[in-house]
Amino acid sequence: MSLVAILFGALLTLLGLITYFAAVFGWIAARPSPTALIPCVAGVLLILLGILALRPAMRKHAMHAAAIIGLLGAIAPLGRLIPVAIHQGLTASAAVISQVLMSLLCAIFLVLCIRSFVMVRRQRTAANSGPK
Repeated sequence: MSLVAILFGALLTLLGLITYFAAVFGWIAARPSPTALIPCVAGVLLILLGILALRPAMRKHAMHAAAIIGLLGAIAPLGRLIPVAIHQGLTASAAVISQVLMSLLCAIFLVLCIRSFVMVRRQRTAANSGPK
């Protein structure tokens, strides 16, 4: 699961960099904003936690922290999109697309984390309740 965290971290970092530099170089009709790099922050954190999770002693804590980053990354963009959608309606701008993609990537990562946690728990329970 640590490699999955690193992969999703890389995807989020790439998303933030593409969005930011697309605005810097004028490829999209938006002015460059440091907030476009928010997915990079979540991505770098996931990469670091994924690297920490490669160590067996740190795996459980690092992956739980990564799941929290995934949860926040899934919820936070929606907290910004929903009020805008209610009051102004959504247009397919770079910011909206970036926020939706960040929320989607983080939600997928969170589902994979939860699935992994459940599988580990079942394996541990089966190992403890085996023949004695």
